[in-house]
Parts: sequence; structure tokens; C-alpha cells
Amino acid sequence: MKKFFTLALALGVGAAVCVNAENIYRLKSVKDDQYATKKLYFYDDNNVLIKYDTDVEPNFYHDYTYNEDGLLIRDELWLDRTGLGDYFRNIYYDYTYTEDGLLDTRTGYTSASFTNYEPLFSGMMKWVYDLEGKVVEVLTYAKPEISEASLTQTDEYYYNEKGLVSRIDYSHPAEIGSSTWEMANRDEYTYDEKDRLVEITHWAVSTNALSVFKHTFFVYDHRDDLIETYETGTNVNNKQSSHEYYYDDIPVSQVIYPYSIEENKILIGANANQFNRMAHRCLMSMDYSVADDGSLALLFEWEYDYDVIQGAGIEGVEAAPAFEASVADGVLTLAGVSADSSARIYDLEGRLLKSVSRVGAGVPVGSLAEGVYVVSTDAGSVKFVR
Repeated sequence: MKKFFTLALALGVGAAVCVNAENIYRLKSVKDDQYATKKLYFYDDNNVLIKYDTDVEPNFYHDYTYNEDGLLIRDELWLDRTGLGDYFRNIYYDYTYTEDGLLDTRTGYTSASFTNYEPLFSGMMKWVYDLEGKVVEVLTYAKPEISEASLTQTDEYYYNEKGLVSRIDYSHPAEIGSSTWEMANRDEYTYDEKDRLVEITHWAVSTNALSVFKHTFFVYDHRDDLIETYETGTNVNNKQSSHEYYYDDIPVSQVIYPYSIEENKILIGANANQFNRMAHRCLMSMDYSVADDGSLALLFEWEYDYDVIQGAGIEGVEAAPAFEASVADGVLTLAGVSADSSARIYDLEGRLLKSVSRVGAGVPVGSLAEGVYVVSTDAGSVKFVR
């Protein structure tokens, strides 16, 4: 078995270009022995996540709504007050996007109690990008009116010469509505010669000065898979907790997960596994029930289960395709494809980058890096250049 760092359910992947895999796997459930429950995932005909449920009582579930470009625009949490199917909408988030398909805002609404009250505004986050599409700021607002007076936190992103995040500063106003801002926390990112993230140093303000309070380390195997993350305090030799990840040896190109990679990067912040689907995830933590000898004890474990989908995947790229694909002003136009057709966009390694339920007048692709991609529809699959 192999190990891996991040939540597999957060990734979006598809079948390899020019290959019709015999079996395609789709994440079906995650069993959590900490709470003795199982998370269940439901998809539409395009393998887009539409519902996330559990097998416990009283129950709750999430409903997901997408726009015509296949981008998530609403996530609703419904709770069962009595365990008898008396559901009410407790929380929901609305998402908006830029013309390039980048996440613009996430607005939250929360109900005050287990009542029929409609959820009320609870805050908004706004993403700010540079000309290359990299996040430079994330702004958090606490009131419906978006103004400096309601701005409660600013996250500033810094990058190294290779375009990798090197630091994030988290600041808040000294007083509500104040023009004077104070640093609250800072994360510094360190990479190795392969550009792999190897350490995050976490800083916090103490007595008006920044000081380190913990470290997060990342460990890889020989295939560059992240296999473990662990935390220490200020003493980097004192491991306090560890996440270990185990995998079945199935190529990542044969697994479909609920979220696309683009959504995952911003909404969830996890990293993409390149090789295997996940079988288990374990959390180890310091065993304080005995003398602190530096050993870690197993706290709980997650187990992942998958559906097998027959006949899924990308068809071979056609030499003389039945339609043409072209990009202008960040929009992919498919000549010869019905506006009501669904489409998927893959990189040349077969990873699913974007899925839309309706092509419409065009598919926004401005957020994709420059390069060659494959678009797959009911009419076949062709390459295009972004």
C-alpha cells in the first residue's frame, strides 16, 4: 500500500487521453470511524457532484448547484431537526466568478437556530488576482455592505520567482472600522529542489511581535507522492501529530472525484495526487494517556470506497473531428456542437480540469495555463490550444 497527503475527495480527475480504460472509479463513500458514520456522494450523468449525504441519524446533507459553465454557484446544508425527515436549510454559500472563470466571491448565510427561519447573511470572502491569475488577496467582510468599514480580515499572498506561494500574511483592523491594521498570523512556505512543498512555518502575534508557534512538514515517497504530513511545536524534533495516507495502485487517470482541480485549489486548498486512489487515511496523535515518550497513537481512520463505472473516459482524439475547437478572449468555442451538449476539458495527461453540463455560447477557459488541452463531447474529442 502507498501513502498520500491530502483529502482525495477534493480532487477532480478523468480518464487518459486516447485511452479507453476498462474500469473508471468514482468516489462513492468515506467511512469515518471517529464518528462511526459514512459520507455518501451522489453524481449526475456527467459525474458532477450534486449531493453529499451521511448514513447517520439525525441526518444532514449538502445540495450543490452549478451554472451553465459547470461552476459551483451554491452549496446548501440541510439539517434534520428531529431525525424524522424534518429538514430545514441551515447554511448555504453562494459563489460568483470572474469573466475568466476564477472564483470571485463566496457569500455565507446561516440560520440562527433549529427553526424555519431563512438563513441570514453571515459574511463574504472576495478573491483578488494579479494579471497572471494568481491570488494576491483574500478579503473577508462581516456585513452585507462591502466597504472598508465591514472588512474584518485581509490575507495577502506572496510568491517566489517560480510562482509558488512563499508567504501568506493574515491581518485584521486594530478596531472595528479602523484604518489601522495589525498582523494576526503568518504562514511561510518552503520548497525543495523539485518544487515540492516540504514545510510550512506558522507564526502568530505574541506581545506585539511575530513568533513561530508550530511547523507542518510534508514527506514524499520515491514517486513524489505526498505520503505524510506531521506537525511539531517550536521544537521541530518533537512530532505532535501525523496524517498518513494509504493507496491502492490504480492510476489517477482512472478515478473521478467530486470536485474539479480548479475548485479544489481555491475552495479546499489541497494538493493533487499524481498516481493512486486513496484506500485509507489515518490520524496519529501524541498519546497523552501514558508518559510522553514521543510516540504517537492511532486516533481514528477513514476508509474510502469507489464505484466502478463502465465505459467512462475520453475517446481517442480524432484525426478528422466532427467539430472544431478554438479559443478567443479566454472562451473556448465549439463549432458543430449543440449548445445543450456537455463537455469536459482534460490536460494531455488525462486529468479532468473542467466539466460543464451545457456548452452554451462557449466555455470560459481563461483560468487555464497556456498549453494544449483536449475537449471531449458526445461528438468526439479534439485538441485545442489555450
